Amino acid sequence: MYRLIIFIFLFFAAKNIFAQDSLNSKMIEDSTYHLYQVKNWSGLIAFGNKALEKGFDYYYLRLRMGIAYYEQKNYREAQKQFWKAYSFNSSEDVLMEYLYYCYISNTQYDEARKLSKKFSETLTKKMKTGHLPFIESVFIEAGLKRISDLAISSDAAYGLFGIVNRVGRDLSLFHAVTIFDQRQKPQNFNQKEYYVSANIPVSKNWLVSPAFHFINRTISFLPPPHQNGNGNGNGNNPPPSLVPPPITSSYYLTSLSIMRSISKFGFGVEGSWSNIDSITQTQAAISLNFFPLGNNKLSFTCLGYMQKESISKEYKYAFSPSVSATPFSKLILSASYLYNQAHHLSEMNGYVVNNSLDLTSSRIAFMGTIILSRKVNFYMLYQSENKTQNHPKNNSTTNYSYNNIIGGFKFIL
Repeated sequence: MYRLIIFIFLFFAAKNIFAQDSLNSKMIEDSTYHLYQVKNWSGLIAFGNKALEKGFDYYYLRLRMGIAYYEQKNYREAQKQFWKAYSFNSSEDVLMEYLYYCYISNTQYDEARKLSKKFSETLTKKMKTGHLPFIESVFIEAGLKRISDLAISSDAAYGLFGIVNRVGRDLSLFHAVTIFDQRQKPQNFNQKEYYVSANIPVSKNWLVSPAFHFINRTISFLPPPHQNGNGNGNGNNPPPSLVPPPITSSYYLTSLSIMRSISKFGFGVEGSWSNIDSITQTQAAISLNFFPLGNNKLSFTCLGYMQKESISKEYKYAFSPSVSATPFSKLILSASYLYNQAHHLSEMNGYVVNNSLDLTSSRIAFMGTIILSRKVNFYMLYQSENKTQNHPKNNSTTNYSYNNIIGGFKFIL
């Protein structure tokens, strides 16, 4: 009740002051400091914005507004206020600590590490940022792809091992080794991949991420089922020499992503080049992220792709909206949809490459992450993937689908 009375008093007092256009620095300082002391964050934000509209702007006003937004968990708006305060005074430890935790709360870890370079010796010791581990996290994944029509192909298995390692405060690297295996008659399909990307925070809320993806694919042919004969060509079995040798091919992808974060929005552009199936692919993508609450509790993302292959004069397009929500502190849920025209579409800065001969025409995905502890996360991904197989000889197509289930652990070191 006491806080409510104070807020009502200050509100009408401020309203009267603004109406008379007689606001001065002392009134602003006294009012915002009192609202800060009684933790009236909404009142502080409203009063502070009125003061800014009247042309008053100084360090403690921005600092208190930033703290008010931070306490309301609007970390992205808090970042904006703290950077404004930084322009007035860059030496205050309390400001740097709040700004650092804004980045951590927004999962902008690379920006947080870069910011820690500006810490004083006292703050560095308090935050324990003097020593950064070489390996920050480890990922282990395994998955299964179940096909809807075994007459077309077979089920497949997938495994991944990944690490995030830090090279100083201005660079982190993500490495992933993947094995994909699909056994079918009359051939086996085996694929090994290595992916590496770098995160480089080049400026305030700018992130540059170059990436490289290497794919090695082997198709091995199986002998026909055993029949009567000695296998040397005298019976019904062909001699072993007639079984085709394995076919091995290697492909490459390079990609570059540039991200910019502005208040509740994130913008990104991406370009990539690849030679999947010995065909050159040139691709561009744009992304838009929206965080309506000013944090990661709820976010919406839209991705648009445009791809050109060397064997065609046409451009192919893809579109992917997604949503992510954190209904509970230990649970993160997300869903996405992909509509696609490009046979060899690459996603997530080249991390995911669609290199099947059959088109992935659409895909819906659901993912859940459970935070088991400060050091361990468990996640599960389900995808329903629709494929289209072309038959040029009779100018027809066959539609089928995969149901993909992937589970994994993230260990934070």
